[in-house]
Amino acid sequence: MLFPNKIKHFLMIAGFSTILLTQQKNLKNPLLIAPEKITIEELSEKIKNEAFDFTFSFKEEYIRFIHRKDKNGIEIKIKKNEISQNNNFQIIQFGEIKLFEDAKFKTNKSSPYLLTEPLNLKKYNPKPTLLSILDLAEFIKNKKIIFYTGAGISAMAKIPTMNQLMTLLHINDENNCLKVVLKQPLSILEAFTKFCIDMKTKSPTNAHITLTNLASFKKSQIFTENLDLLHERTGIIPQRINTTKIKNEISESNFKEVDAIICIGLSHDDRGFLAWYKKQNPQGVLVAIDFVQPEYLGNKDFLTQGDLQEILPTLQSILLY
Repeated sequence: MLFPNKIKHFLMIAGFSTILLTQQKNLKNPLLIAPEKITIEELSEKIKNEAFDFTFSFKEEYIRFIHRKDKNGIEIKIKKNEISQNNNFQIIQFGEIKLFEDAKFKTNKSSPYLLTEPLNLKKYNPKPTLLSILDLAEFIKNKKIIFYTGAGISAMAKIPTMNQLMTLLHINDENNCLKVVLKQPLSILEAFTKFCIDMKTKSPTNAHITLTNLASFKKSQIFTENLDLLHERTGIIPQRINTTKIKNEISESNFKEVDAIICIGLSHDDRGFLAWYKKQNPQGVLVAIDFVQPEYLGNKDFLTQGDLQEILPTLQSILLY
């Protein structure tokens, strides 16, 4: 999911939302194990308690969207002098919507959102090797891999991408965002609420289901940048990026054992996870399954072009049956 640099941080708070990569004595490499399973009861509890917290920063101001169970809210922090100079601003403090004044507020530039600077090789006009589905199946069969999914895998489920959500919330209009939210907070909150409900209630696509089967077959973890629960609805717990845990609990040697990351519907290295992998394992390669060439692929990487909703089931039929 695409997050521009203005975003301060993002959190998911609930049972299985944070990464589950605690080293166990009997595990050689936490990346090269099948995803942990989730029961129907655990999933129901997760849906009930799932929480989301998005904070978008604009210099000395921010806007925060919050989802806690059945409650949703907006917090805004703006400079006092802007309130006094602009009659369009309103001080709002009702229900779950609050406006805070604090002229001393400063954005924390050392955000934990990024593992490292995201990988973007577009300016070098790289030419990754094109792989047919048969070649990709052979690659997956013979290599130690992990999977990494982006918004593209959930598009068929009609869940907005983060860029689409930011348009709905007027975050992309940096100059007028706060004014719009202050003028019509309830309509903005309604759009955010629908997004949260969709993330928790939509059904998984065929690609989600077949990917779970492939990951279990390969004994490989599934990492995701997505906030929805579509992976969980296939019966497994994906790994969502937690920068602190990745740095503290996954060693360089763990990454060096991984020959490749299979990127599925991932257009950008938003969290810097791919760049971090390349730093830990310079010999590791990236394989993208997408309609177009993502910006993180280099000359030594690979691309299988096409509809991932068709490619993943085909891989499953080749490798599992």
